[in-house]
Amino acid sequence: KVLAGVYVRGYQTHAGEYFRGFHAMGLLSRLVTEIDGSNDISGKAPSPVTLKIKDAKDEYNVMTSPAGWAYFNIFTTEKTPAEILQVLRAKSDRVIGEYLADLNESFRAYGAAAGVPAGGLLWDVATRTYSEIHRMAAENAGTARVKSALDAARSSGRHTDVRETGFAMIAALLDLMDNRDPVVVLVFLPPFYPYISPDRGAFGSAVRGIVR
Repeated sequence: KVLAGVYVRGYQTHAGEYFRGFHAMGLLSRLVTEIDGSNDISGKAPSPVTLKIKDAKDEYNVMTSPAGWAYFNIFTTEKTPAEILQVLRAKSDRVIGEYLADLNESFRAYGAAAGVPAGGLLWDVATRTYSEIHRMAAENAGTARVKSALDAARSSGRHTDVRETGFAMIAALLDLMDNRDPVVVLVFLPPFYPYISPDRGAFGSAVRGIVR
């Protein structure tokens, strides 16, 4: 079992100027639809299920959300975590391409209806892994700044859930990169398995006695 996270950074804009930005939740909703219930990831095991979806807005306003994230419970009896990541990346790349095509079609339809120029949207959206953005941030800002940013994200006190802390760490790394294009980041989040619960029998008692 793994807990797979998907973080989408968009480009914020006013709700009345939709095509001037890139709505993170629009792409994220497509990714959720693609992953949730998809047994090409899980095989014979129960299908992936979305456990939580959230955007980055803390209060009401009329701006699009600058970012959003979701995480999925994924069981598997056949794939390694690396193989699951490959499947998720392929899904993300395909969904990005389809979403950009639909977005351009909507933009042209809007332009025709409103009588405004609508030649096409030129967003460059990539799929990255956590390790990739960590390396890219270190190359751009240096390992000391990366460590400081991650320590700050972990100790800020804003997130009581370790999964939300994980997404805050992704946001901190992206802030250290020069590239401000929309991006999808894939990550594995805790709890990490296999997990062994505390044993209350003789073995557990013996271990606790040694620890004490």
